[in-house]
Amino acid sequence: MTRLFTICTLFLFSCNTSDKTLDKKLDGFKFPVLIHQTKFDSLEQWKTDGINEIFPNFVGQYKFTDTVNFDTERQHRNIDEQQYRWEHNVYDFDTLSSDGLQIYTDYGKTIISKLYYGATKGSTFFPVYVVNETTEPKIFVAKDSYVFAIQEAVDTSNYNSWYAIEARGFDFCGNGYFRRKLMPKEFIVFLMPKYSGTDTTYFRTRIKNGESVIISKPYKGTFSSKQFTVTKDNHWGKDLKDMDYKWMFYGARNKE
Repeated sequence: MTRLFTICTLFLFSCNTSDKTLDKKLDGFKFPVLIHQTKFDSLEQWKTDGINEIFPNFVGQYKFTDTVNFDTERQHRNIDEQQYRWEHNVYDFDTLSSDGLQIYTDYGKTIISKLYYGATKGSTFFPVYVVNETTEPKIFVAKDSYVFAIQEAVDTSNYNSWYAIEARGFDFCGNGYFRRKLMPKEFIVFLMPKYSGTDTTYFRTRIKNGESVIISKPYKGTFSSKQFTVTKDNHWGKDLKDMDYKWMFYGARNKE
């Protein structure tokens, strides 16, 4: 009888543990359904003959949710004056860290959006999520309407080495920085370029968040291997040997 009771107890404990594990998994982050109904008459293709300077579009900050509407120009938020001052005084000391933030790339999803404000043509992007699955608030830093992020890709012709295919867009203005307090079970979503091309390789997104750099897991996609090169129209190309320009890749290597 004692043995039977022990077996039943173990069985019930196993079921309860399984249920709790399932609940915890269901409570985690899942890609939301993206609503995006903006129509464009034509597409503006991304340059694929060299490294692109990019300004990844900051979409917004959300609680874990099933749906995100991309059609609004800028996410509407109701914050008080104290919170507004904190978000825009980026250089003030703060004890929040970015440790533990997760990066999830949904490369299988294509978003057609404007390359820049006022553009009449659309360009192809995919969403990237910066997710707080910890139990503490975390910090995220951006500027104007963009995130500090680039993509790097595996060069299969050179011992499968990682090289940058994008660089931070050149910006002379030192204003416009802001920070967000990312609470537990919240995420930030932004858009990264999605290229067309005849070459296939693995990519990863590299994000500079304040003084930290966060790198996503690899994902497979298409591009042109020419995107490892620096074209003549890049005004900084001739000065890449100068360390002052390495910040444009957030620690990634450029092939040249």
